[in-house]
Amino acid sequence: MASNTPDQSSGSQKPRPQKKGLLYIFSVAILGLIAISFVGGPALTGFMGDGAPRIVVGYYDDEPIEFAQGTFFERQFRTLAQQQPESQAQNPEMHRYQLLEQAFNQAVFHKAVQQTARKSGMTVSSDRIDQELAQHPAFLENGRFSTERYREMPSSERQALRDFLRAGILQQKYLEDVVQAPRFSERERDALKRTARTERSFQFAEFRFDDISDDDLERYFSEHAEEFTELNISQITVMATEEDAASVYGQLDAESAPFEELAQTYSDDPWADAGGERGWVARQQLEQELGADTTAELFDAVPGSVVGPLETEQGYRIIRINEPARELDLADEAHRERVREQMLTVAPDDLEERALERAEEFAGAASGDFLAAAEQYGVEIGATEYFPVNFGNSRLFGQVRTVDGDTIADAAQRESFFEAAFKLQPGETSAPIELEDRYLVLRFDEERTLEPEEDDILETQYAALLQDWQWRELDRTLFDPERVESRVVEVFFQYFSTQGQ
Repeated sequence: MASNTPDQSSGSQKPRPQKKGLLYIFSVAILGLIAISFVGGPALTGFMGDGAPRIVVGYYDDEPIEFAQGTFFERQFRTLAQQQPESQAQNPEMHRYQLLEQAFNQAVFHKAVQQTARKSGMTVSSDRIDQELAQHPAFLENGRFSTERYREMPSSERQALRDFLRAGILQQKYLEDVVQAPRFSERERDALKRTARTERSFQFAEFRFDDISDDDLERYFSEHAEEFTELNISQITVMATEEDAASVYGQLDAESAPFEELAQTYSDDPWADAGGERGWVARQQLEQELGADTTAELFDAVPGSVVGPLETEQGYRIIRINEPARELDLADEAHRERVREQMLTVAPDDLEERALERAEEFAGAASGDFLAAAEQYGVEIGATEYFPVNFGNSRLFGQVRTVDGDTIADAAQRESFFEAAFKLQPGETSAPIELEDRYLVLRFDEERTLEPEEDDILETQYAALLQDWQWRELDRTLFDPERVESRVVEVFFQYFSTQGQ
């Protein structure tokens, strides 16, 4: 689907998690990263002190991944922030989102490996942890272990460090055992070489899920008009107790201080410095934050009135209505984009179904004349380079690419793609093949067979190829999308973004 991370020039678009393999994030030494993160400076988030809420940024197998002082996620976020200073970023909004997403990916990987290693019965001895402690930067003085520094650290922190190191060692041990130096037979290599010698090329048509026509957009808008109303509000977010929130509301009620001044003094959200002014907020966004009933109350409120305190997952809110509600205007391109973004976010199944319908209609017509059907349906035709069955797009073989050198979504990561492509007869057209963000219709163009000397690279590179496959299989095993739930977007907009939408 189209990218939904903040726009790198304006920071105006809403970020959304991206699907991708997670094993790449541990290309650095695991224990080295742990050492840095444990002895790093103070937390960089501004709200991670004692008594701060434990913010859930997602789940792995229904186990929460929390952003709180001392958690793995917080340490990774802090380490990444030190390694990638915001002062060097061109777009602070994009930078903060990327740090959150990277830390979440690392935390998911960590939790997945810990869980799998525990189930397999792997353990770490106390002696092994002691060896790491003796080399830990927190206890080194002039390059040597300092007993005095070790004793100065409170026992609770020493235990936390031991637990942290145990987790890191377990993770490293697990990966070494699973992705070890591969062993293979000559028969396996010869079979692979025979497969790699047969290459095919194809013509193709794509039907993307995010290809939304003007008619589709206007129809959706008319069917969901109420969802596209918005309200201009200011808010105060109190992260402490209900009594503290009631005290702030009482000052407003007594008119002892203006709303803007109280927001700057007491509010704990990105709009505090602006006197609480959040601007125009979509009804759907407010419903996600406050619930449908409370949102309806806000839209019915008289401009100038104040509602609250309202209890939410992220503290108590006091909201002032600044202007009457308004509807989006489809003549405004920015508003059209808002509707489009909501369709992508809220109705992805409908968009996928519509793309499948178009792909099926085209495939039926293209079974006779592919190019004529493309002209009839206004579909652009692409062509691939020659490639064999190359699951994962290994660098050792011809890769699944267009003649322009571009990859085709996640086609090379799907067995179903190769199965459909290499079952076709010359000139035959495939049924729609589902990819991550589109349907693909193929026409088998040509086939060729390489000479044996053209694949001699396998003689020296097969071991590396096999190990790469082992990593990919581990990635697929650990990171079934059904096991991972991300709340990075919600956390970003609640705590890190200065945008109202």
